[in-house]
Amino acid sequence: MHTFGFETEIGEDLALMPLGVRRKLDIVGLKFPLETWQALSFEERCRLCEEEPDATGVARYAQLAHTLAEGRPGQLFVLPALPSPRPWATEEAKARVLARSLEAGKAVSAEAWESLGDEARYILWRLSEVRRGPQKLLAALEELL
Repeated sequence: MHTFGFETEIGEDLALMPLGVRRKLDIVGLKFPLETWQALSFEERCRLCEEEPDATGVARYAQLAHTLAEGRPGQLFVLPALPSPRPWATEEAKARVLARSLEAGKAVSAEAWESLGDEARYILWRLSEVRRGPQKLLAALEELL
């Protein structure tokens, strides 16, 4: 199981969902409410962290998520299908991350962005949302670049 150093609020028991799992659920088109996530056992949370929909298959990961959420509090939400390319892999995403990183005081180059994998791009894209402060983005940039 992998969490990032900047995800300090998640806790060793995974009380909050890591961004990596959020990415996986976005890929398969599902959203877990916090109460559903917290109703899972630690081992079940770890399974969702460890499985990778791009490697094991989107349908298989979606089935795993559905199975684990079944009978738990909260409602599993089905999201619209992701466009291709994924929103965090677009030129708009790159432009937003580059602009927000510059505003935050740690500019990311286009070359650095191109060298990042899917998970890192997703995380930086999420953390570059306007509603978020720059602290998490800066911490993520330090760790991912």
